[in-house]
Amino acid sequence: MKMTSYDSFNDFEADQSQQNQTLVSKLRKLVNEASPELEETVKRGNGCWVNGTLPVIFVHCEQD
Repeated sequence: MKMTSYDSFNDFEADQSQQNQTLVSKLRKLVNEASPELEETVKRGNGCWVNGTLPVIFVHCEQD
C-alpha cells in the first residue's frame, strides 16, 4: 500500500473520516495543552508531534 503524503498536519486531519477527524482533533487539543513546546508535523504519512527533530507522538488513522 502506498503512503499518502500531506503538506501539513491540517491536511492530514482533513483527509481522515469524520470519526477519525473528531478523535484527531481531541488528541491535538490534549497534546497542545499538555506539551505546547511540541511541533505538529507529518512523518511517514501520519500526524506527528516532534521535539526538535525527534518524534514524540504519532497518530495513525486507518481509512474505512
